[in-house]
Amino acid sequence: MGHECFEALTGQEIQAIYEQHQIEMIEKAKRAFVELMLEHADVFAQVQTASPMATITQQQVREIFDILQEDSRYKALDRLDQERRLMLLQHLGFVHCPQREHCPSFPNCMDCVVSDYLLLNPNHII
Repeated sequence: MGHECFEALTGQEIQAIYEQHQIEMIEKAKRAFVELMLEHADVFAQVQTASPMATITQQQVREIFDILQEDSRYKALDRLDQERRLMLLQHLGFVHCPQREHCPSFPNCMDCVVSDYLLLNPNHII
């Protein structure tokens, strides 16, 4: 393939392709970061709170970031630091108070799959 196909595009088409590519790269980086967090489930499980309603301290969050920060999947979201921080806090919340809607695999998590199956097959006995 030569430059002909690229040269035939308008400026708007080039911009749209670029923006779509950026969106795909960000989504891929987010999925990889979720995978990184799942691989370090033991780190998230070790975060202790005094009670279910207690807040997680900034020190605990910093310790998790310190463990994850050397991985390339963490670094891939360097320009989206706030979003990465939010993802980490959401994951931490899910680990300590799991809800189907907050599962990293939602809507494909096993709870949803089983629930959907039972709704479609109400007479099936497990």
